[in-house]
Amino acid sequence: MGKLFDGKLVFTQIPLLLKYLPVTMELAVTAMIASLILGLLLALVKIKKVPVLKQLVSIYISVIRGTPILVQLYVTYFGIPMLLKYINFKCGTNYNVNGVAPIVYAFVALALNESAFNAEIIRASLESVDKGQVEAASALGMNYFQALTRIILPEAIVVALPSLGNAFIGDLYNNPEGLDNTNQNLIMHLQSNKIKKASKDTKNRR
Repeated sequence: MGKLFDGKLVFTQIPLLLKYLPVTMELAVTAMIASLILGLLLALVKIKKVPVLKQLVSIYISVIRGTPILVQLYVTYFGIPMLLKYINFKCGTNYNVNGVAPIVYAFVALALNESAFNAEIIRASLESVDKGQVEAASALGMNYFQALTRIILPEAIVVALPSLGNAFIGDLYNNPEGLDNTNQNLIMHLQSNKIKKASKDTKNRR
């Protein structure tokens, strides 16, 4: 009977995991920054109740939050090349589909996934600011953008920070899945080793 837990194997794999730590952190930070920007735009659309866009944003948030990140990674990984091929066919362009780095797909999937969650966090944080302060800013002659940057956002950040911190930790958890599904070289290497091992076992049985 095989071992349920091999402590020696765990510790021997730690150097290999640390090797990819910088890539994981880079992907997590960049995806988080992009998701914050997109999440803020989505939150403002819902707060301002923009016709049509509000309904589309609600559907987008529901779909993204209701589907697993792994499914979104597969859709991104296989969907973007198909979209580029369609654009090439329709517009006569010559985008190099195979030239896109696999980590770009992981970045897009993680950024879109986090934007749906961050949008609700940011929306709730913005709405937690006292409306009287917004009205006072308007009375002083500020437009909404000035009130947003000078009054609303500084107070909303304090409210949103704990939840955004949890979202960033979740982003770190999702990163290995993204790397596993977008790093073609690693997948091909593992598949090659598995095929070689199966072939060797078959020869030994014979």
